[in-house]
Amino acid sequence: MSSFTPGPWRWFDLQPRNHWAGIAVVARDPDAREHERDIATLPKGSEANARLIAAAPDLLAIARLYVSECTNCSGVRDVPCDYCEHIWAAIDRAEGRP
Repeated sequence: MSSFTPGPWRWFDLQPRNHWAGIAVVARDPDAREHERDIATLPKGSEANARLIAAAPDLLAIARLYVSECTNCSGVRDVPCDYCEHIWAAIDRAEGRP
């Protein structure tokens, strides 16, 4: 599994910056070779999707925090927990596990 680019991610409208009408989601380059790294490019009118993509690192961090603080399972994955079952499934999807 490859790791994703750490957040924060941000989105902006490409129109004022170049001739292509669309939306870009970018993150600061962790290697500092470039100022920003492209995460996604979306067609014009996709602002809601861009906001959701840009929020992905924060949402994953909150999901991990929630399961770690669960009083039912204490974040132990092998302990059956009605509260965390769907959150673990979302974390697995985000991290590329089946």
